[in-house]
Amino acid sequence: MSYAQSVITEIRGKDFGEFEVPINLGFEQKNISSLLNSHNNNFEEQSILGVDSYSIMWTENDTNYTTKKFYNGDLATVSDVGYYILFIENFSKLIVDSNNPTLKISQRETLCFRKDISNTSDKKINSDILISTKTIYKKVDGDKIYTIEDIINYL
Repeated sequence: MSYAQSVITEIRGKDFGEFEVPINLGFEQKNISSLLNSHNNNFEEQSILGVDSYSIMWTENDTNYTTKKFYNGDLATVSDVGYYILFIENFSKLIVDSNNPTLKISQRETLCFRKDISNTSDKKINSDILISTKTIYKKVDGDKIYTIEDIINYL
Protein backbone atom coordinates (compact mmCIF):
# COMPACT_ATOMS: atom_id res chain seq x y z
CA MET A 1 0.00 0.00 0.00
CA SER A 2 1.48 3.34 -1.01
CA TYR A 3 1.10 6.50 0.95
CA ALA A 4 -0.07 9.76 -0.59
CA GLN A 5 1.88 11.98 1.81
CA SER A 6 4.32 14.58 0.57
CA VAL A 7 8.04 14.52 1.33
CA ILE A 8 9.37 17.72 2.89
CA THR A 9 12.19 19.06 0.71
CA GLU A 10 12.47 22.64 2.00
CA ILE A 11 11.62 24.86 4.95
CA ARG A 12 10.53 28.50 4.74
CA GLY A 13 10.14 30.95 7.55
CA LYS A 14 7.46 33.61 7.56
CA ASP A 15 8.16 37.13 8.74
CA PHE A 16 5.57 39.90 8.71
CA GLY A 17 3.36 38.00 6.29
CA GLU A 18 6.22 37.38 3.81
CA PHE A 19 7.94 34.04 3.23
CA GLU A 20 11.74 33.96 3.63
CA VAL A 21 14.17 32.33 1.21
CA PRO A 22 13.71 28.53 1.42
CA ILE A 23 16.26 26.28 3.14
CA ASN A 24 16.67 23.13 1.08
CA LEU A 25 16.74 19.77 2.82
CA GLY A 26 18.37 16.63 1.50
CA PHE A 27 21.35 15.64 -0.57
CA GLU A 28 20.40 16.77 -4.04
CA GLN A 29 23.49 17.64 -6.10
CA LYS A 30 22.14 21.09 -6.90
CA ASN A 31 22.06 21.91 -3.17
CA ILE A 32 25.67 20.88 -2.43
CA SER A 33 28.43 23.40 -3.04
CA SER A 34 31.26 22.54 -5.41
CA LEU A 35 34.88 21.65 -4.59
CA LEU A 36 37.20 24.33 -3.21
CA ASN A 37 38.74 26.52 -5.98
CA SER A 38 36.13 25.35 -8.50
CA HIS A 39 34.39 27.71 -10.85
CA ASN A 40 31.24 25.55 -10.87
CA ASN A 41 28.17 26.73 -8.97
CA ASN A 42 27.40 23.39 -7.29
CA PHE A 43 28.16 19.68 -7.15
CA GLU A 44 25.67 18.96 -9.93
CA GLU A 45 27.61 21.11 -12.43
CA GLN A 46 30.89 19.70 -11.13
CA SER A 47 29.79 16.10 -11.73
CA ILE A 48 28.73 16.97 -15.29
CA LEU A 49 31.58 19.29 -16.34
CA GLY A 50 34.37 18.04 -14.08
CA VAL A 51 36.64 20.07 -11.84
CA ASP A 52 39.24 22.74 -12.45
CA SER A 53 42.64 21.06 -12.53
CA TYR A 54 46.20 21.47 -13.67
CA SER A 55 48.26 18.31 -14.41
CA ILE A 56 51.97 17.70 -14.78
CA MET A 57 53.33 14.35 -16.10
CA TRP A 58 56.87 12.95 -16.29
CA THR A 59 58.85 9.68 -16.16
CA GLU A 60 61.69 8.74 -13.82
CA ASN A 61 63.33 5.31 -13.46
CA ASP A 62 60.59 3.38 -15.33
CA THR A 63 57.86 5.02 -13.23
CA ASN A 64 55.30 7.42 -14.70
CA TYR A 65 54.35 10.29 -12.42
CA THR A 66 51.34 12.59 -12.60
CA THR A 67 50.63 15.47 -10.25
CA LYS A 68 47.12 16.88 -10.49
CA LYS A 69 46.53 20.21 -8.77
CA PHE A 70 42.88 21.10 -8.26
CA TYR A 71 42.72 24.68 -9.45
CA ASN A 72 42.74 26.24 -12.91
CA GLY A 73 46.53 26.69 -13.19
CA ASP A 74 46.49 30.32 -12.02
CA LEU A 75 47.68 30.59 -8.40
CA ALA A 76 46.06 34.02 -8.18
CA THR A 77 42.64 32.28 -8.22
CA VAL A 78 43.45 29.84 -5.39
CA SER A 79 41.75 30.25 -2.02
CA ASP A 80 43.98 31.44 0.86
CA VAL A 81 43.35 28.14 2.65
CA GLY A 82 44.99 26.08 -0.12
CA TYR A 83 44.03 23.44 -2.67
CA TYR A 84 43.77 19.68 -3.15
CA ILE A 85 46.64 17.92 -4.90
CA LEU A 86 46.78 14.32 -6.17
CA PHE A 87 50.07 12.48 -6.67
CA ILE A 88 49.93 9.43 -8.97
CA GLU A 89 52.75 6.93 -9.37
CA ASN A 90 52.24 4.37 -12.16
CA PHE A 91 54.55 1.36 -11.97
CA SER A 92 53.61 -0.09 -15.38
CA LYS A 93 56.68 -2.35 -15.69
CA LEU A 94 55.72 -4.32 -12.57
CA ILE A 95 52.40 -5.76 -13.79
CA VAL A 96 53.33 -8.75 -15.95
CA ASP A 97 55.07 -11.71 -14.29
CA SER A 98 54.25 -14.78 -16.37
CA ASN A 99 56.62 -17.28 -14.57
CA ASN A 100 55.30 -16.81 -10.86
CA PRO A 101 52.11 -14.62 -10.96
CA THR A 102 51.96 -12.59 -7.75
CA LEU A 103 50.25 -9.35 -6.80
CA LYS A 104 52.46 -6.37 -7.55
CA ILE A 105 51.88 -2.68 -6.94
CA SER A 106 50.62 -1.22 -10.21
CA GLN A 107 49.71 2.31 -9.12
CA ARG A 108 49.64 4.48 -6.01
CA GLU A 109 47.49 7.61 -5.69
CA THR A 110 48.03 9.98 -2.77
CA LEU A 111 45.52 12.75 -2.07
CA CYS A 112 46.80 15.72 -0.07
CA PHE A 113 45.76 19.24 0.78
CA ARG A 114 48.43 21.86 0.07
CA LYS A 115 48.29 24.76 2.53
CA ASP A 116 51.49 26.44 1.31
CA ILE A 117 50.27 27.91 -1.98
CA SER A 118 53.59 29.69 -2.52
CA ASN A 119 55.34 26.30 -2.96
CA THR A 120 54.72 25.13 -6.53
CA SER A 121 56.55 21.79 -6.19
CA ASP A 122 55.14 18.95 -8.27
CA LYS A 123 56.16 16.49 -5.54
CA LYS A 124 54.79 16.06 -2.02
CA ILE A 125 56.19 18.57 0.47
CA ASN A 126 56.34 18.31 4.27
CA SER A 127 53.53 20.80 4.87
CA ASP A 128 51.06 18.90 2.61
CA ILE A 129 48.25 17.36 4.67
CA LEU A 130 47.91 13.66 3.83
CA ILE A 131 44.22 12.78 3.30
CA SER A 132 44.19 9.30 1.79
CA THR A 133 46.14 6.83 -0.30
CA LYS A 134 44.87 4.32 -2.84
CA THR A 135 47.20 1.49 -3.80
CA ILE A 136 46.30 -0.65 -6.82
CA TYR A 137 47.72 -4.17 -6.96
CA LYS A 138 47.58 -6.29 -10.13
CA LYS A 139 48.40 -9.84 -11.06
CA VAL A 140 48.37 -11.43 -14.51
CA ASP A 141 47.68 -15.16 -14.53
CA GLY A 142 47.22 -16.58 -18.02
CA ASP A 143 44.39 -14.68 -19.71
CA LYS A 144 43.07 -13.17 -16.44
CA ILE A 145 44.07 -9.94 -14.73
CA TYR A 146 43.36 -9.65 -11.01
CA THR A 147 43.11 -6.19 -9.43
CA ILE A 148 42.88 -5.12 -5.79
CA GLU A 149 42.30 -1.47 -4.82
CA ASP A 150 43.19 -0.68 -1.21
CA ILE A 151 42.26 2.75 0.20
CA ILE A 152 43.64 4.11 3.47
CA ASN A 153 42.07 7.22 5.01
CA TYR A 154 44.40 9.28 7.20
CA LEU A 155 41.87 11.80 8.57
